[in-house]
Amino acid sequence: MKNSNYDKTKLPEEILNALPFLLSCISKEGRYVLMNDHHANYYGIDRNDAIGKQCHNFLTLESEIIAQLDSPLTGEDFFLSEMINQQSSHPKEHCYWLSSTVPLKLHQHHDYDHLIMLAIDITGIINNISQLSIKAFTDSLTGLFNRHWLNGYIDRHQIENDSPPEKSRRGIIIIDLDNFKHINDRWGHDTGDAVLKIAARRLLLVIRQQDKLVRFGGDEFVAVINDATPALLQDITSRLSYCLSRSPVQFERKTINISASIGCSEYYPQEDFLSCLKTADEALYMAKQSGRNHAFFGERKR
Repeated sequence: MKNSNYDKTKLPEEILNALPFLLSCISKEGRYVLMNDHHANYYGIDRNDAIGKQCHNFLTLESEIIAQLDSPLTGEDFFLSEMINQQSSHPKEHCYWLSSTVPLKLHQHHDYDHLIMLAIDITGIINNISQLSIKAFTDSLTGLFNRHWLNGYIDRHQIENDSPPEKSRRGIIIIDLDNFKHINDRWGHDTGDAVLKIAARRLLLVIRQQDKLVRFGGDEFVAVINDATPALLQDITSRLSYCLSRSPVQFERKTINISASIGCSEYYPQEDFLSCLKTADEALYMAKQSGRNHAFFGERKR
């Protein structure tokens, strides 16, 4: 049964305000024809004051879109869509929006009378993607970069080699905890995990902000040293070794001595990163064969 007291004049406004996105309608001359509450509230616009006035008095974004439509649409291009995936300049919020612009009332010459502008908040989606990206490239135990990140770094290496030579000279340091399997076998994996986390914290005390530390897998870590010189690599390697072994790890009334074998290599612009990594790994093998708790520098043929 129909409600005779229902005010039909409020129906369009109620529908507009029920929509889950920002909506505005602008004439070809750039004047607001209508907008919903989401649009007005987000931008802090008095809707009653804005209707009939030029939109550039309120927002630059919409006036910029209109400026792009000065010439008539051609051919079959009766729909214009624009994606704006950027941070909002709104002072109270930092959101990302997916926006589109739809010309309405097209004539036979593909001109238009009005524009409908929509904006959907995709902040949650962007944040979820960011969180997934962080998880994908972060070791869950230590919080360091993981092997997937290093693989991506290797893929990007050739592009990064376009930078000036003095900024492209890098070093690779591989750190392998000595006798870690013995720690796991004797004390259990909980203790082993605690040792890995403490080792990571100690290594980070040495690694500079511009460098990267990666948990490569198991008890092995890789440090990527930027703007490296042989003297700098020797200094960092010595401090890494000292910082790890300077005092025993204390965990659940257990006292555990730790140390590491270290292999190091430097590489230059236009050199192959994987070859450098292999050289550092060969140096690590020599360090282990020399009685552990040693550091070796790999030599590469250039």
